[in-house]
Amino acid sequence: KLMTTLMTTSQQLTVPPDEPSPREKSQGNQQKKAQQRQEGQGYWFRIPHLLRLKVDIDTEAELHRVEQTLLSRLDMPYQQFFVEAGAHKINTVILGKGTPMVLWHGFGAGIGFWQRNFKELGQHHTIYAIDLPGFGRSSRTPTFEGLDPESAEEFFLSALEAWCVALKLSSFILLGHSFGGFLASCFALAHPERIKKLILADPWGIPETPPNVSRILNLRWTAISNIARVIDSPFSPVRSVGHFYGPRLINVVRPDLEKKWSNDIGQTGVITQYLYLLNAAVPATGERAFFRIATRFGYSLRPLFDRLLALPQSIPVYQLYGELSWMDRVTGARLNDMLGSRAKMCIIRDSGHHIYCDNALEFNTAVLYASVDDNSSLPKPNYT
Repeated sequence: KLMTTLMTTSQQLTVPPDEPSPREKSQGNQQKKAQQRQEGQGYWFRIPHLLRLKVDIDTEAELHRVEQTLLSRLDMPYQQFFVEAGAHKINTVILGKGTPMVLWHGFGAGIGFWQRNFKELGQHHTIYAIDLPGFGRSSRTPTFEGLDPESAEEFFLSALEAWCVALKLSSFILLGHSFGGFLASCFALAHPERIKKLILADPWGIPETPPNVSRILNLRWTAISNIARVIDSPFSPVRSVGHFYGPRLINVVRPDLEKKWSNDIGQTGVITQYLYLLNAAVPATGERAFFRIATRFGYSLRPLFDRLLALPQSIPVYQLYGELSWMDRVTGARLNDMLGSRAKMCIIRDSGHHIYCDNALEFNTAVLYASVDDNSSLPKPNYT
């Protein structure tokens, strides 16, 4: 009896030795599995034996495929490529025409999350959207090895500045959501000469940590903060259960995310799969850097409230908050008052933290009203 085996150096037919005994087969399989786990080959999930499942998947290829499914719904031309930004490769999408506008997503998200905003914003602006360094399809090496929030900020900002230089983006409107809003603020402070306007969409990291934070947080958030102390990232459990169970786990925890985009995409399961693949890749570079900036209760170790007061007066600042969001818009309103006449704030109705998707029409209107120089022909949002 002959069998064919694939050799590492060349393909050839070989005649196997005598058939091993069942015991030898069992021992050989166990040794092979142990070697695969040690070398990182295959994917054996550390869950009870009856649920163990081996899945071989090219995460990058699958992520690219799902990302293209989202972008294919744009119904407008776009360019996509990787930009060499120092030691990083930044996944970049460019579309539209007009004054440049740069979009930075939030923690654990990616380019595809702007799917409901690209077309409208691109009618007035040349849009530059990216996967942040260490997230999505952007490179996760070099890994982040810093120990303090300053080095974590610099990890992101140096790559983002190199990205601007590579694309020769000298001046632009900067829009950031959540953690992307935090980085946009830090970038504006470090490179104010590049920023025409700063738009913060439900931004993370503005307030200081309350002194009685453990009493303010409910039982759910206290449990999450305690878990965060012993795992690398909130996405670690998603990675550990793998490609088969991962999307199902996300759908159990956040079933609302799939509903937000379902009408635009025309398929079910795409967003859940996209979110899983965005955060299944290793190493968890962006996540590790983020958790050097954040406290275990989710506040910033370097809050933006006082820092943004140092932003040059020439830069207008717009804050957009979801009406139903858990972000602290009370502190945002205080910051808006302290920044003076160059600052505006708007509440997006019927929307939570994902304001760009929950009420895309009102969000796009508010962004365009803030970003377009001649906005007299645009609907006027409820800015204060």
